[in-house]
This record gives sequence, C-alpha cells and structure tokens, in this order.
Amino acid sequence: MEVTQTILERMKNNMLKRYGHVVRMEDNRWPKRITTWRPEGRRRRGRPEVKWDKEVERVMKQSNLTCDEAINRQLGDLKPVTGGPLEN
Repeated sequence: MEVTQTILERMKNNMLKRYGHVVRMEDNRWPKRITTWRPEGRRRRGRPEVKWDKEVERVMKQSNLTCDEAINRQLGDLKPVTGGPLEN
C-alpha cells in the first residue's frame, strides 16, 4: 500500500476544500453566517484562541495560494499542502 499524503496534508487539503465551499455559499446560509460573524466586546485574558479563518490564511500562505485559487480548486487539481506547526 502506497502512502501519498500524510494526515496533516490531508487535513489541510480538507480545510481548503471546506473554505472554498463556505465562501461560495449564499450569504443567508448558516455556515457562512457563523464563519463571518465577529462577536462584540473583549476576550478574557490568556492565550489567544486559534481561529479557523486565520489557520486557513496561514495554510494558503504556506501553499502560495491566493484566495481565488483556494476557492476555485477542483478535486482533481489538489496538490498536497505541506508545512505547518508540526513540520518546521
């Protein structure tokens, strides 16, 4: 059995596919509304949470993808996404 992707690469590719799917949704759909919603007020002190949209931006930057390229990716065009916090 041949391994073509690591688990991290597969997770990153799935994240980019989900991102493209959510961005293409109509504005009144709940997944899009929740993704673009920003709460008011201040956070409690402590370590900042890792936000999904910031992680997507980081993966796109590592992969040299623009926002449009990430949105318009076809399933057959997926190239393994490498790099990340566990792969320095």
